[in-house]
Amino acid sequence: MFKVQKKLTSLLLLFIMVLGSISGHLVTAKAADSRPEGFVYAQGTKFMCDGSPYYYGGTNCYYLIYKSKTEVNNVIEDASDMGIKVIRAWGHLDVGTKTGKTNSQGYQVFENNNDGSGEKDGVYFQYFDSKLKKPVVNEGADGLQRLDYAIAKAEKENVKLLITFTNYWEAFGGMGQYAKWAKEAGIASNLTGDDFYTNETLKGWYKNYINTLLNHTNPYTGRKLKDEPGVFAWELANEPRCKTDAGCKNDVIYKWAKEMSAYVKSIDPYHMVSVGDEGFYNLPYNSVQESSCSYIWYGAEGVDFEKLMTIDTIDFGTPHIYVDQWGMKYTGDGQDDMLWLKKHAETTKANNKPVILEEFGIKDKSLRDAEYTQWYNVIEGNTYDGLEYAGSNYWMIASYLDDGTLYPDYDGYTVYGPSEATQTATTRRLIMNHNQVMNKKNIANSVNVSQVNFDRSSPTDIVVKAVMKTGSITGLTSNDVEMKLGTDYTINSDTITIKKEYFAKKELAKYTCKVLTSAGNKPTFTVNVTDSKVANPELSTYTIAIDKNTKVCKDVQVTMTPNGSVFRGIKNGSKTLVQGSDYIVDGNTVTFKKTYLTSLATGNVVLTFDFYEGIDRELTVSVTDSTGKDSFDTFDGYTSVDELNTAYSKNSSGNSVGLNLVTKNGSQALSFAYNVGSPNYCGVNKAMINKDFASFLGIELWIEGDGSGNEVTIQFRDDNDHYWESYIKLDFTGGKTVQLPFSGFKAPSWQSASSIPNIAAINQFSIYVGSISSKTTGTIYLDEIVAYKNQVEITTPYIQNSELEYNIQQPSDLVTDVVFYGTTLKSITYNGTALAQGTDYSINGGQIRINQVFLNTLVEDGQYKLVYTFSDNTTAVLTITVTGNGIVIPGEEIVIDSFNNLVSSNYVRNSNGNSITVTSSSGKAKISYTVGNPEYAGITKTFSSAMDWSQGGKVKIDLVNDIAGRNLVIQFRDQSGNYFEARKSLSAGTSTIEIPISDFKTPSWTQSAVADLSRVTEYSIYIEKGSASAGSGTLYMDNLVLVKTDDEPIVSKIVIDTFDNINSSNYRRNENGNAISITSEGERAKVSYTVGNPAYAGFTKAFSSGMNWTTGKTMKLEVTSDAAGRDLVIQFKDKNGSYFEAKKTLSGGSNTVTISLSEFKTPSWAQSATPDYSMITEYSIYIEKGTAIAGAGTLYVDNLILE
Repeated sequence: MFKVQKKLTSLLLLFIMVLGSISGHLVTAKAADSRPEGFVYAQGTKFMCDGSPYYYGGTNCYYLIYKSKTEVNNVIEDASDMGIKVIRAWGHLDVGTKTGKTNSQGYQVFENNNDGSGEKDGVYFQYFDSKLKKPVVNEGADGLQRLDYAIAKAEKENVKLLITFTNYWEAFGGMGQYAKWAKEAGIASNLTGDDFYTNETLKGWYKNYINTLLNHTNPYTGRKLKDEPGVFAWELANEPRCKTDAGCKNDVIYKWAKEMSAYVKSIDPYHMVSVGDEGFYNLPYNSVQESSCSYIWYGAEGVDFEKLMTIDTIDFGTPHIYVDQWGMKYTGDGQDDMLWLKKHAETTKANNKPVILEEFGIKDKSLRDAEYTQWYNVIEGNTYDGLEYAGSNYWMIASYLDDGTLYPDYDGYTVYGPSEATQTATTRRLIMNHNQVMNKKNIANSVNVSQVNFDRSSPTDIVVKAVMKTGSITGLTSNDVEMKLGTDYTINSDTITIKKEYFAKKELAKYTCKVLTSAGNKPTFTVNVTDSKVANPELSTYTIAIDKNTKVCKDVQVTMTPNGSVFRGIKNGSKTLVQGSDYIVDGNTVTFKKTYLTSLATGNVVLTFDFYEGIDRELTVSVTDSTGKDSFDTFDGYTSVDELNTAYSKNSSGNSVGLNLVTKNGSQALSFAYNVGSPNYCGVNKAMINKDFASFLGIELWIEGDGSGNEVTIQFRDDNDHYWESYIKLDFTGGKTVQLPFSGFKAPSWQSASSIPNIAAINQFSIYVGSISSKTTGTIYLDEIVAYKNQVEITTPYIQNSELEYNIQQPSDLVTDVVFYGTTLKSITYNGTALAQGTDYSINGGQIRINQVFLNTLVEDGQYKLVYTFSDNTTAVLTITVTGNGIVIPGEEIVIDSFNNLVSSNYVRNSNGNSITVTSSSGKAKISYTVGNPEYAGITKTFSSAMDWSQGGKVKIDLVNDIAGRNLVIQFRDQSGNYFEARKSLSAGTSTIEIPISDFKTPSWTQSAVADLSRVTEYSIYIEKGSASAGSGTLYMDNLVLVKTDDEPIVSKIVIDTFDNINSSNYRRNENGNAISITSEGERAKVSYTVGNPAYAGFTKAFSSGMNWTTGKTMKLEVTSDAAGRDLVIQFKDKNGSYFEAKKTLSGGSNTVTISLSEFKTPSWAQSATPDYSMITEYSIYIEKGTAIAGAGTLYVDNLILE
């Protein structure tokens, strides 16, 4: 659009260009007025989002675009846990030309790549089409859809992505790949990466990629990328440089950035655009006298940061800093790094634009925390008056891979996301503290509710309280329709009252209400309109699982029970499905067509059945795609017999075998010519890289037999180096499809060790023929050797909302939604006693109402379980949590895991242990395991939100065990990342294990800690070999619960100092006070002191990264004093540098000093302040003379804690 053709020189063209420029500014103005919600924009030196400031702490991660979904989830979830709001990610992965071949991992092979093999784990975004003579964008599952998933996942975690279009460096293809494409196209053979900025063909290809990328539709969200609120900004390139324009004589990068940023804005006027440069200056030589590093200031790389910041269509600055690479002075006086940060803040402030420190890192971990602290102080605005940064992105975050190991720290700059990654733990805490500071700068309006339920049969006014930080309330909308003030709602100060008449006339649905404001963001809440007198429609199932692999996918039927409602159609988000092509309706049966199901993106897709008058029903479709993943070999990808023979290695101990490619079964197939004379077998092996077939039932293949009576062996090897095989007798001729279930595979007779096959990690596949007849030679044909699966739908009746809360102070009936699957309700029982229908409960279609008559009999706080029994004799449990009385029921159980309808993927195997699988068996968890070497196997389940175990007295679990002498270990982790476990030896048969909470101790392999039982984040089950023999076994588990106690809740503790094996150098004496020393004596500290003149002595200990005391109320310290009448002063300092202290007079002997945090006051010598308990940086202990005589003394201290 903004490209200037040399031949167009007329005045008319000039007029058009000027007009285009003006229109471009008009688009920008329009964007400012009508920017979509959730989009970040620049306003002066700040970022804004929905009218509120958007300061952030962030990071970089280049591998989000090609790693597995689990590995991407790990990074983004870790980032969210760290308070990170923006992740910078690559939006480019460019390769050479397709060869038509695949490698041993099944990935496309490319040639003429700028970066190694080109693809990353089989993923590529652009490749060169030799027929079209231009690059082509791959928008498929191994292309842009990888970026799509990262954007969608980030949005779910309230994280945004800053996305680059290309790279100056060779990694991921970059500008050099464009030059290689030009040579392939025959345009020029001598182009370099620097020609990327000026060559019109290369610029045109770059623009085409941007246009395709921004207009590409994300299948996970249904939005074009230019419409994604999960995108923070677009970036023209990663670290663009142009050495051939050193000194910026021709302004190559400036002109390119100006043209390309305008082009991006012409397609996407709402997202911000940045250059992505490192921030190099082009200043007059020797003009920066205070710096010892000339490289960064004087245009050596062809970059002029000051000039780039004058471009209207560039929204913010992106300096990077690598002091150890650029030769910058960063310790002592005259630090180049501090000058660099200050200069960029000044430059962008002068241009009224935000600035972010987009990449930074230091390899020397001994200096890293101190340097980051300095830099973060500049970014937060604490160092230079009037100067701050709007965001920061450290290089880089990484997390766990699928094999359970951490992504390697290739460049030495990584700071890991998981809290248990000890190698960068202190820096992680420092970054989290910075993120918290940045997030606190963001002022946002809010409302006191997220969802309100409105029953049309019992209508009441809806009252919502707005918390206004900026502006005032100006109006209210419902589903973007403006409501009428006075008629539909009223405003009294910041309280909004929606009159009951408004929603009493609405259709049953969920309505999004938005509070309109004069400034700042516009908070929203949802009104769920229901009607307890209307019988709701039902579906025969509310969840289905499909594999979009065309080999196994088939039509799926769902039956509707309208209960008087009228079916009006089906929607996927905002898109309405087309009846007749996407699905068909026959009576009350809906059939989803295979063609539609295979078009869905992987993940969970929610299809909404639109009914009138009953509530709409949602069908969750869990979509997986085993395409390619199910393949052992289809033989279609081989271009020659040589390539086939390279993929398969012959067993050198066996007889001869000849492989060839033929056309059979409608495609290219394998010809297997065998000789089984002497030796009487032959075979070939194909290596694989730990391919996961755990979701499949077995192996399927097409085979044409020769009628010889010999035997084909299909064999595989797992990652335990164990072999497993199944057999096909060649007693037939002609072709047929054979299925070999994994359950039928056995260990070969020559294998001494055996257990159960680990089909989640198969690393070799083999085909053998053995002689069991008189015929010793022959030829068979094989094709489409794949894994197969069957689709199983849930047909057991169940309660959709099986956990409800009943507040005695606000009593109301409880309504449960039940999916009957054609059954009826026989009874509801509590503690074996049947409830009375009509009195205690009532039935209306698919809803069962538990009446207050019964609920009022539940007079104590706790959990109560009602058992629903259906006509097919299956049962479902409704758990009612009663609150409002403050009375706890001793013995009441908190369900940790019921194992009902368990999903195996929620239980993660410990990859360091032996093999173990978890499957569902009649409502129990079936654990199949092997112990030997290693002597343990285990699984972990993470809770979606932390559980409160503080009122638990003991953990209880029901077991059925087949081997006596095994050890069962139950382990849990709290929110601080500390582990605790308890061990029980098992007997054979059925038993119930009970373990008091007090028996759970810190494992020997980790640091001692005190459990925070109020926030338990995961639990693990381990089976140890124990006194039994090594081997395989089976354990059934059910009803893992926490049994409440009538004792006081277990108090969570913050350990400030245990004084175990102390290092005296960590305790700094107050030089103004009298003599004092602190030494270790066993597991406590010995404090030797003198008081007189001065009348006090004290020491201070600083925390390496600050402590969070926000959950604490009372401080305790165990002391033993040799003198009564001395005063003990405990003092602390918060992150703002404010001091607070409290004093207690000591009696002689041993006692525990207890001080409420409310007793801590500002000392008389300090300025009055309010403590910021979110980060305490140090504490001090002082001994004052008090009423005792002057002189020397000894004080023993132990276990300084906060409860």
